[in-house]
Amino acid sequence: MRLQSSLLAPFLPLLALAPPAAGQATATRGPALAKVGPTVATVQWTTNPASAGAVEWGSTPALGESTAPTAVASLHEVEIGGLLPNQVYHYRLLAEGIPASPIFSFRTAETPDLSSFRFALFGDSGSGNANQVGVATLLGELDPDLVLIAGDVVYPSGAPSSMDPRYFVPYASLLPERPFYLAPGNHDYDTDCAQPYLDAFCLPPSVPGGERYYS
Repeated sequence: MRLQSSLLAPFLPLLALAPPAAGQATATRGPALAKVGPTVATVQWTTNPASAGAVEWGSTPALGESTAPTAVASLHEVEIGGLLPNQVYHYRLLAEGIPASPIFSFRTAETPDLSSFRFALFGDSGSGNANQVGVATLLGELDPDLVLIAGDVVYPSGAPSSMDPRYFVPYASLLPERPFYLAPGNHDYDTDCAQPYLDAFCLPPSVPGGERYYS
C-alpha cells in the first residue's frame, strides 16, 4: 500500500532524523518550553549520555540561528533571546552540534497593549491514568497559548520516578510548543519538601520563594 504524501506530511520532521549513531547523545526528556516572554523563551530537555547542548532556531523552519553550547550535562535549560513579541519561531535541539529532535515551533508572548490570549488552568492532575490522558487530549483540542497547573502536579508524592509517566509523557505533544507554568501542591511536597519538583521543572524564580511561587 502506498501512502499519500498528505498523510505522511505530519511525520516528515520525525522521518528526517536518522537513528542516532552509537554513542551519540539522544533527548530522553523534552523538549519542554518554559518562561516564554515577548522577547525570550527557555527550552528544557535531558540527554543520554551527557552532552553539550544548544538550540538551533529561526523565524522559519530553515532556522539559521543557534544558541551557545552549554557545558556537558544531562539536564539542559537554554534561553533563546533577541526575539520579537507575538511572533512564531521554529527550533530544534542540538547535542554536540548534531540535531537531536524534530523541528518544533512556538509563539512569543504579546506586549501588554496586545493582551488577548487563551490559557488553560487545572490542578490535581498528575495521576498517570486515563483521566489525565483525557485532559491532555482536550488541551490539544483547545490550543491554549499557555497552561497553568495549580498544584499536585505529580501524584502521589512528587517522587523523581513519577516525573516522566505522570507529567512529561502525558503532555509530550504539548510541552515542546506551549509553555506550562506550575505551582507545587501538598502531594508534590511529600518527597523531600518538593525538591524533585524543583529539580525537574524549569520555573520562574521568585524572591522569596525560590521557584515555589510567583506572580
